[in-house]
Amino acid sequence: MSDNSQIDEELENWKQYYRDTTKQRVTFSLEGRYRPERNDIDYEEEAPPPARKPINVALAVKYEKAITQLPFTFEACLVIDYMYKWALSDKHFNKTCRIAKVSPRDWEYTVKRAKLMLINRMR
Repeated sequence: MSDNSQIDEELENWKQYYRDTTKQRVTFSLEGRYRPERNDIDYEEEAPPPARKPINVALAVKYEKAITQLPFTFEACLVIDYMYKWALSDKHFNKTCRIAKVSPRDWEYTVKRAKLMLINRMR
């Protein structure tokens, strides 16, 4: 497996863990975890949606520690690129770049550099 696809999978694991844990902090009651049966799927005719890959908590925590130690610009680019994809839409993109202190034309390059820095930190 190449470094690039492996880092993408591991960052996806990090995203899933921290996205799920923030939802769980809202409420710990059983009512808060109830999810009604979906109406958009006919369970008799269609297979249910595929299950997600299990989350590797230890790896997600290691990634969180490594990401928070990156310089601000690189940390912000990774967090926005994985956690806040909506902020990369056309109407938010320039403001997002200003917050992350990156020029819009250098966004992709900065994300690649951040991933390389993260690979080096994780070794």
